[in-house]
Amino acid sequence: MKAKVLEVVTNYYLKSGNFSGISLESLSQEIFSNEYNLINILSELIEQNEIGLISQKHSINPHINRLGFSLCQDQLECLHKKDVHHTCFYPTKKHLKNVVKEINYVGQPFQLMLALGNPQLTIENFDLSIIELYRNDPRYYYVANDIGGSLGTEDEFYKSDKFKITDQVHIQSFGFSYNDERRRALCAFICDLADLSSEHQLIWKAKHLKENYEPHPAFYNSQVRNIWPKGVNILTAVIQEIYTINRITKMIWSLPLFKDDFGEYGERRPRKFSFLIRPTLEEYNYFISLFDKVISDNLNHKFFKGKVIKEYDERRKSDDKIIVKYKGSILMLDEWIRSLMRFPDDTGWINSISAFKEVRKQRQNPAHKIEEDIYDQKYFKLQEEIIDKVWAGLNYLRIILQQHPNCNEEKLDIPEWQRENYIYSM
Repeated sequence: MKAKVLEVVTNYYLKSGNFSGISLESLSQEIFSNEYNLINILSELIEQNEIGLISQKHSINPHINRLGFSLCQDQLECLHKKDVHHTCFYPTKKHLKNVVKEINYVGQPFQLMLALGNPQLTIENFDLSIIELYRNDPRYYYVANDIGGSLGTEDEFYKSDKFKITDQVHIQSFGFSYNDERRRALCAFICDLADLSSEHQLIWKAKHLKENYEPHPAFYNSQVRNIWPKGVNILTAVIQEIYTINRITKMIWSLPLFKDDFGEYGERRPRKFSFLIRPTLEEYNYFISLFDKVISDNLNHKFFKGKVIKEYDERRKSDDKIIVKYKGSILMLDEWIRSLMRFPDDTGWINSISAFKEVRKQRQNPAHKIEEDIYDQKYFKLQEEIIDKVWAGLNYLRIILQQHPNCNEEKLDIPEWQRENYIYSM
């Protein structure tokens, strides 16, 4: 009878389609034995580590093995509570390694991991370059910040003869992870990876990392523990500062300081406005160019009309003639703020405007010369530093504008995370 119970639990798990556990109610219907005998058999199998039990005490959905089993004694206590609908049984890794035939999962390494009893939310780590395949292909949507993201096939190509079915991909949630040296990797749940086609499972498997990486705490807490972070990631904070600054300037001067505020929820945020996927000079230069478009190029010249003189005279060295030149957007912003505010100490504003200038300067460097691409982990650090500086600059600018007497802070209703700077750095 014990062998029969183990067989039923195992077959249900492997043939359910999504590696589900069988409920006590369903198991009782399969096993024609009185209740007392069945409970005793299940207890023995749990003690022998042949099956595991998950109840509602352990998981909101006990029909899926999300995180593994609790201690043996805890499982036995739940068994005797006899919640027949929400007490589910699974074969353990110990048992499955002797019955699962790997040949049945050729080309499906992540399906095999589930078949061998790994919990659905087991996290595996991969080289960051795996994401380039999807980020750089417009047939996929790709949404990411410095904590995690999601990707999948665009609606236009989903289940379409324009796109091979085997290339139709959906990863509900991926995250970023770090090793002891603060090197980044990409992490994903095996339940999502197991749904990929064989072709894509093998692509991911080729980029698999065996080193020890830990997922970003905000990603793990939100996706696994259902604990949502109090704050936001720093790139989202940058976009939010632009959005809030525009709300303030429209409230006071009826014009936005930035041409595009990227939407209340950042829905128009540029696709590649995220941290570097590969630490190369080319990737870094692309990000800097995009960052400058988000900040300096995005400043609204119409806003400065009547507030700042846009032209200035300059004597040309070659022939000593006076020529008229136009001020750049950063210079106009600097002059406008200085006309608006009388700083007892302008260090904070100097740091802010310097950050915007630094992005512009870095963008101009590669624009005028050809450079060989370089792979170096330092580009991750350089990106972190410049994003931190620009966020601090935008944050300072927003606080300055909030001090204007015509700024109605109650109407502005700035979220707590933004007021208190609850921000995750990269």
